[in-house]
Amino acid sequence: MRSDLHRRAGSCGLSAFLRYILESPGFQLTFWLRLVAWLRQETSLIKGMHPLAGLARRDLSCKDRISMPASMQIGPGFYIGHFGGIGVNQASAIGGNCNTSQGVTLGQANRGERAGAPSIGDNAYIGPDAKVVGRAHAGSNVAFGADADVTRDVADNAVVGGIPAKVLSYEGSAPQVNSTNHSILKLQVGGAGNVSILSALRRGSRGLPSPRPTRAPRDRISRASCPRASAVDCVERSDIRP
Repeated sequence: MRSDLHRRAGSCGLSAFLRYILESPGFQLTFWLRLVAWLRQETSLIKGMHPLAGLARRDLSCKDRISMPASMQIGPGFYIGHFGGIGVNQASAIGGNCNTSQGVTLGQANRGERAGAPSIGDNAYIGPDAKVVGRAHAGSNVAFGADADVTRDVADNAVVGGIPAKVLSYEGSAPQVNSTNHSILKLQVGGAGNVSILSALRRGSRGLPSPRPTRAPRDRISRASCPRASAVDCVERSDIRP
């Protein structure tokens, strides 16, 4: 919870908490998601508050049109920039210090070789109306452009956009993801213990890619090899890899 507040306010004081719990729909929902997940794991009498907290979270989700189950995995430092039209499947996983925008969908595919739900690595930026559907794994420091339609794995530091999404550069998400210098707390919705989400996913999932270099491999077309072409044309054959 402190890491979520720090992403917004740059501090974790009481005044910052009161401000954002009253004014920010995104932080309000994050607070109730964390609280419901914590109460579910409690063994003391305070666990009796879980149904009431669940009702409060559900009411807020309906009001702000943000569908995010408390059972899903969310890393520390989660930031909802703008609310409305956000839908996240309960089997999805989101890493630490991730930003999400209005209209974002992380959806499950029920058939085909990509059946399953997506997983997003650390320090990711998901732009307005971006969609990640099926068993697609996005690495760390990835930026999804507005309206990006992603159904395949995305390498670390990639910037993707378009329908279907293509790699536009490897400049990462740094300009959009900031205030990440808080002490990373081993907190997440869904309770996978003190193991980071990304580590758990890599151990428990099949077919996830090994860490990839920050630069495009040599066999890909680079901008230098076709200076007269646009960035999109240069990476056309370096589409998001299956």
